[in-house]
Amino acid sequence: MTYFKDFSFIKYDYTIPQDAFPVIDTIVDLTQRIQFNISNSDLAKICDEYIVADNTTPESIAASVYNDPFLHWTIMYVNDITDLHAGWPLSGTALSEFVTKKYGTGNEENTHHYETLEGVWIDQDFCLEVYGINPKNITNYDYEYIKNELKRHIKIIKPAYISRFVQAFKEASLNG
Repeated sequence: MTYFKDFSFIKYDYTIPQDAFPVIDTIVDLTQRIQFNISNSDLAKICDEYIVADNTTPESIAASVYNDPFLHWTIMYVNDITDLHAGWPLSGTALSEFVTKKYGTGNEENTHHYETLEGVWIDQDFCLEVYGINPKNITNYDYEYIKNELKRHIKIIKPAYISRFVQAFKEASLNG
């Protein structure tokens, strides 16, 4: 795990009441989040837009773009993804399973909400009464699909800048 090699360590007590002796180990401090001073405008200059294809991982993108899968953490960092399961787009199959689990079997095509043509959530009865139009029905699946598709649009650091970014990040971690 290249990303964590410069992090500080803490002593963690795993001891439970049934243990005869204390169980203490030194582990990487995963609660640490390095604050890196880079403005959004500077980040925009050093990054390219990237569309994540189905079943693509940060590691496969890093391997393809940087020839180094261990630079996956840079992709996660610049996109502020701290939880891969919540922040990364799901494959089509995984999305269907997620929607079924979240809303229950048979509820995937139930109405989640209604929208006007401008994409504004609205109450169906209000829309019919005031405007005389029927708003668009957004199903539970549609709603989750749209959210998932938005996650496909990420930033990646341009290959010309990746070495300097990693070096600056390392310096920030050592000085932080």
